[in-house]
Amino acid sequence: MKSKSFTPLLILAMTLIAGTQTRAQQLTPPRPLGQLQVADPVNPSAAATGIPPVPAMPAAPPASTTPETMTTVQFPHTTIQELLMTYEQLTGKRTIRDANLTGPEISINVANPIPVHEAIALIESSMLLNGYTIIPVDNNTVKILGPSHPPRSESLPLYLEESQLPQDGDKLVSFYQPLHFLSPDEANSIITGIVQISP
Repeated sequence: MKSKSFTPLLILAMTLIAGTQTRAQQLTPPRPLGQLQVADPVNPSAAATGIPPVPAMPAAPPASTTPETMTTVQFPHTTIQELLMTYEQLTGKRTIRDANLTGPEISINVANPIPVHEAIALIESSMLLNGYTIIPVDNNTVKILGPSHPPRSESLPLYLEESQLPQDGDKLVSFYQPLHFLSPDEANSIITGIVQISP
């Protein structure tokens, strides 16, 4: 008789346990399939936590370490012929020299080494200051005129816009500026009173 009285209670308890398990399975959200397939070789724990791996940042390109070529500039009382030999070596250009290329000696003395492009600009400015003229022929050739040779007898580079004027050192060029509010005679009178016109 006792076994028959406990049987319904046992069945009822088993039913309650099964219902509780089914309810727990319904309340538990399913794990996204994508997170189960992630495997990060850099951070293996990322797959276990479900956090997507952070992509690695690309490495920055190495900075250029090529130093600028330096040179010494020491020319005490140097003739124009000797100075032009150095000028040709620094620029890699050919020089067409005036047959009467005579003039004063040039002195350039810089205590410390300077970049090559600064040395070239310094030599060109010193030549122009002492009456020598450098006229470009092409990208690889220049003409060298002496103080006794008027620059206007050769074809100087002509510029029509101010933005086209060279910025790398002193250059002897021709510049055309149209006048809109001043007559040519008035402009000539003003300019000759300020600037000494070369022959």
